[in-house]
Amino acid sequence: MGGASAARPFLRTTTVKATVETTPLRSHRSQVYGKTHSSHGTGREVALSGEAEKSRAFLAFYRNQEKGRNGFSIDGILSFKESEVEKHHNFIQWIFPTYSQSSFCSYAPTLNREIVQAFKTDGNLRFKQKQALALMLDHYGLQLDPRTDKISINPSKFAAKKKNFFINGSHNLLRISRILSSLTSLGQPGLAVEFYNCLKMLSEGPEPRLKGTLERHWHPVVRSYL
Repeated sequence: MGGASAARPFLRTTTVKATVETTPLRSHRSQVYGKTHSSHGTGREVALSGEAEKSRAFLAFYRNQEKGRNGFSIDGILSFKESEVEKHHNFIQWIFPTYSQSSFCSYAPTLNREIVQAFKTDGNLRFKQKQALALMLDHYGLQLDPRTDKISINPSKFAAKKKNFFINGSHNLLRISRILSSLTSLGQPGLAVEFYNCLKMLSEGPEPRLKGTLERHWHPVVRSYL
């Protein structure tokens, strides 16, 4: 995934109509977490305020208006080189958030109703996540056709990159579980099913070691969409 222009053509050449954002990119560290309340405020009011701020900060990250608490902007993540995808362990939770709190990154975002609704109604947010999916597929030696949303083996890369399914224990397998769950939650179950079908094909062919993980962990995530 180096800097060559052909490395991730989907990320480089696909465009989407969007309103130009004029808000400058700011570090999340400079933001105020939640609002200040008087002593008369209830605990529920404080909790709701914190949830609203969490949603605002995460959506600002996904719109490339602010950096996340992990120090990355979403566009910075989408331009990661292969070595960075494997090195960093605090970015996958931001591009593929789920309802569960990450065991590896305690400050990572989790989904709530406001975030889910924003993704389901804003095609630009879903497009950013589609770009994030293309990034991770390339890491696994796979590819996404932006015209058809079909996912398949990249014949020029798979042999060299298939090790990324198993390198460093199982963290890449856990990443795939997160990707599938996030896609189904954020209005893109079709992409999750397409990814699952590609994984199933691999488990029945060149990567039989994936079969157990596919049956125990990945199939339950997409079962209701098959």
